[in-house]
Amino acid sequence: MMAASQQRGIMIDNRLAANSNNFLVLDQENNQLQFTKDGPVVNLHGHLNLADVVSKLQARGMIKKSAEFYSPDGTRFAKSSKLNEVLRSPFFKLKLDRVREYHVHNSHAFKQSMSNISASERDFVQKTMDSYNINELKARNSSKIFNYIIERLEQKDANTIYTDEDVSYMLRDAMA
Repeated sequence: MMAASQQRGIMIDNRLAANSNNFLVLDQENNQLQFTKDGPVVNLHGHLNLADVVSKLQARGMIKKSAEFYSPDGTRFAKSSKLNEVLRSPFFKLKLDRVREYHVHNSHAFKQSMSNISASERDFVQKTMDSYNINELKARNSSKIFNYIIERLEQKDANTIYTDEDVSYMLRDAMA
């Protein structure tokens, strides 16, 4: 028997609701985080570190104990990380009290289009998807990073020797 309930004339399968991901869109102009339509709002400012954000969530009663922030690749952000670092990516995962998980997307991430990338990036995306059997989003992100680095290298003298620190800064700038 299917576990379903009737709400406002819409049939909802409770099994699906229990297993589905929750998605939020963070409007970067207002910088507010709100989990339910009528729920409390947390104002986010880029200068805050993640420990401050967790404290705000606790103060508003949105969480009981903990909140953890994860990058798109699954790496957990340290509580000392600045919120600006988290907001640079198109989305991040937010796990509340080790139970509820949200995919928080930046509003500007929806404005990116495949037509906005160059022909070389488009070719690289397609080759990456075919070669490594990865999805388009991952391929697009990697193509932007590699093309940024290639452009910087082409601007320099061909005989330039780069240190690990130089390469590290290029990667950081490419991902920002």
